[in-house]
Amino acid sequence: MSGKITIHQAICGEKNKSWDLLKTTLTNRELAKNMALKTDIQDTAGGYKWDPSVRGFAYGDYYLIMRSFLDTGEVRPGRAFSHVLIIALSDLDKIPDLGVLFSLLPEKIDKEQPLVPLEPSLKAGEPIIDIEDYSNAFAGRFKKLLNGYFNMASHKNTIVWIGYGDYEKAVAEFWKRITIQEKHNFELIIPPVSLCTDNAAMIGWAAIERFKSGYTSDLNFSPKDRWSIEDTL
Repeated sequence: MSGKITIHQAICGEKNKSWDLLKTTLTNRELAKNMALKTDIQDTAGGYKWDPSVRGFAYGDYYLIMRSFLDTGEVRPGRAFSHVLIIALSDLDKIPDLGVLFSLLPEKIDKEQPLVPLEPSLKAGEPIIDIEDYSNAFAGRFKKLLNGYFNMASHKNTIVWIGYGDYEKAVAEFWKRITIQEKHNFELIIPPVSLCTDNAAMIGWAAIERFKSGYTSDLNFSPKDRWSIEDTL
């Protein structure tokens, strides 16, 4: 399906030394403030540097897509800032391509930007591109993403896209391949920054996910000083 929908906006960040709603186009401000509490990025202590990241999840009768930034303005060190798009769940089936929503999100922090409801014209989705038409590097990773998702019941784990390279493209392609009900339950999250900056923490997390998927090893193995993440999935 395609057509025109109304997308509300909100910006959220530090206010009076706590996370809060800064501005929104929603008339129900109490609802918007409750949404805002869900858009913070936890564990963003000072000293960590990270790039803007896209996240998304359902909240009540709405789906929230946001780009979150490290706020380097006049706030406490390590604070975040999120620009949020608010879409009614009933309109999700009219969005064939998440790339349209990604293009509506700003690339940098702008707290003074006037917010208005958006009414993008949505065209019918383009035919799903055969994965083989992509580069070998992306195709290989994306196939593993699909395999992990469609075998979720047996794997019982979380799908992790390592690094931000091609992340938005992978999410947009994945969106085209799932049902409307699956979209309602689809969550895009980024792990706590503290788990992304320490090698031991990242190795430990990878080990937990492998163990939950049923992978075990005895003690008769040789350590590898360089082991591609592709070989562990």
